[in-house]
Amino acid sequence: MEKDIQEDFFISYHEQDRAWAEWIGGQLEAAGYTCFIKAWDIRPGFNLVLEVHEALQRAERLIAIFSPVYLASIDAAEWAVALSEDPAGRRGKLLPLRVQECEPEGLLKPIQSIDIFGLDETVARKRLLEGVQSERVRPLEPQYPGLPSHVLSPASDFPGKSNILIASLGESPAVISAMYDLLTVQEKLSLDRLVVLCPGGDNVKRAYKLVQQALPELATEGRLVCKEFSFKDTYSWRDTCEFLKELYMLLNHHQEKGDAVYLSLAGGRKSMSALMAWMVPFFSCIKRLYHVIDKDEQVSSHPRFFLPIDEIEEKLQHSDKFDYVMHPPEDKVKLVQIPFEQGWQLSQARRSELLNATWDDLAKKEYEDEQALLMVQSMVQPAVPLQVYVTEKVVRQFKELRQWDAVAARAVKNGLLSMGEAAVLQHELCDEAEQETLLFQQKASAKAKKLLRFFKGVDAAVRPVFYTEPGDIANDSDHPISRVVVCALESAMMGRYYKPLAEIANEADFSLKGTLDLDHLLVPPARSESVLIVPLGKYPMVATQLYALLKFQEDRCIREVVLIYPGVNSTIHYGATIIKDALRDEYQIPCKLVRVKGEQEGQFDDIDSVEACSSFQTALEEVIDEVRHRYPQCKIDLSLSGGRKCMTAMTIFAAQRKHISVVYHTVVKDEDLSEKIENEANMNALKKTSLGKQKMRNRLFLREYCPPDDYYSRFALFRVPVFPATD
Repeated sequence: MEKDIQEDFFISYHEQDRAWAEWIGGQLEAAGYTCFIKAWDIRPGFNLVLEVHEALQRAERLIAIFSPVYLASIDAAEWAVALSEDPAGRRGKLLPLRVQECEPEGLLKPIQSIDIFGLDETVARKRLLEGVQSERVRPLEPQYPGLPSHVLSPASDFPGKSNILIASLGESPAVISAMYDLLTVQEKLSLDRLVVLCPGGDNVKRAYKLVQQALPELATEGRLVCKEFSFKDTYSWRDTCEFLKELYMLLNHHQEKGDAVYLSLAGGRKSMSALMAWMVPFFSCIKRLYHVIDKDEQVSSHPRFFLPIDEIEEKLQHSDKFDYVMHPPEDKVKLVQIPFEQGWQLSQARRSELLNATWDDLAKKEYEDEQALLMVQSMVQPAVPLQVYVTEKVVRQFKELRQWDAVAARAVKNGLLSMGEAAVLQHELCDEAEQETLLFQQKASAKAKKLLRFFKGVDAAVRPVFYTEPGDIANDSDHPISRVVVCALESAMMGRYYKPLAEIANEADFSLKGTLDLDHLLVPPARSESVLIVPLGKYPMVATQLYALLKFQEDRCIREVVLIYPGVNSTIHYGATIIKDALRDEYQIPCKLVRVKGEQEGQFDDIDSVEACSSFQTALEEVIDEVRHRYPQCKIDLSLSGGRKCMTAMTIFAAQRKHISVVYHTVVKDEDLSEKIENEANMNALKKTSLGKQKMRNRLFLREYCPPDDYYSRFALFRVPVFPATD
């Protein structure tokens, strides 16, 4: 937007009222007005304070969206500008608009407000457009008060009540259409909108096109919405924060509207399913969680319907059974409701602690608790996180720092994570007089010059040297930054003095080339003893893979491994015995096998029903209590990776109830290696008599694929922070 354009309205609102702000802005712009809305007009890299200041000067009038949270926030200060220019209110410079019941005090009390809460969309739109007009308004034909109210269109963006299905998508499109069919037919839910969470990548885009073809009415009516992400999966801290941020904003939008939300965890990888379950304590609008299972997969280990996109497209080329493939018969698939405690939300005190913790508060926390707070605070920031990369020099410097000062290394890592927020970098620019910069170009490089800066927001005597791309963070042009590259970690000499940027940049190993993400900077907690608990499915390697990564990356001394799984599933039990023998023979580690039993049905073959899910969570919580009793000095390392997505969600809930601060997920970074491991370490491959015992164990403990000191380059050990939902 050009600086000399004058908007009709500046819309002032609290972030929790963003849904209302966007609806109001949409109605006004459709009526021919122009609006400034922070959510629309301030992009990553923009100077928030400067943009708001200039917009307030340009706007003809200010609409203040009144709600209890707005009146208690600093956002309410924006109305003071409008009131100071029109203290008598004769020009209507300040237009209060109430979206919730609230009572303004002081100078705001006598100002007449426009009230649109408790109305249907047609009446609310009419009242809004009449309210912003300057002249007297009398409708040509006043409406008879006895007429029935307008029925809300299912596809409407009005913040009224609707039933919303939010579903994650991977490479198997039929899980979306099958879930929609089961909920609308079997559960008899009337769904007003389907929001599909789509990671990046060509395969997912192709899958979504098939979803559109399978649900044409939703697509043509605008009731099928695709939420695209830049990442392929939540492998990294930044990708996880982006996913949580967008999901948080989406759920907050529907909570403010009073919608009922249903979550489908069926599509995509388990890490996304875990993060969706992770959100439950934040929002009372989440009514149910669901998973859907291909019954053929339960019998033959190979699905008939929920196939990867390549197999589905190949199948459809030689068949006219599109409806059969994308709308599986009801008797061929199974809907699983994943139970959770309704009304089990975060207390207001706990929510306030998570959202408002200071850096001093973070420093007092244990490492895992600190990570949880950082993730939540990143989640509620208005902008998508910036990509933060480091050079090979930074990785080397960080390893050295970690060896001689683990506390400083932890502070540096958290400081670098905070650099993913543009607002943090802009805050550093406030004291421009103390800013040292250097315009630098690498020798023999065709790259443009980069403006180097120090970052002073690390709670240690270390200053990262960085630059931003595509432009500089201080540049308020229309080209927002998207990347931060950290080139060096400069430690203070004698605890006080830092070398100048010119001297640092002239060092032989200094480089502008930053291609490594922050997950390469490993900050394991202090060496400690632990017990590893793994919910197990049909891939036993998840247990040995996590054991190896914890042992060699986290320097864990694991005293015992506990495997918990459906009690009468012979395939999983066979895999569990393989792991038990391998741990005993290779590392002399005891391994306990726990079979999940139900109160009425005995032991389960699969975790595929409400009772099975509840029994699994109960059994897992009992295991946690029993381990704490036997090993009171040990940490509990809890795995997400094994078993069905139902088990993943129940594991998150058990961790929240038992105050376990982090759960672990393992990912193979290389797609080709991931496919190779999946083919070589599944139960059928491990059962082959031609596979020798040592060869099998080399696969299980990753030695077949890379040496232990190179695990971090091939495998990601990802911590999912957890916080208790009760105080």
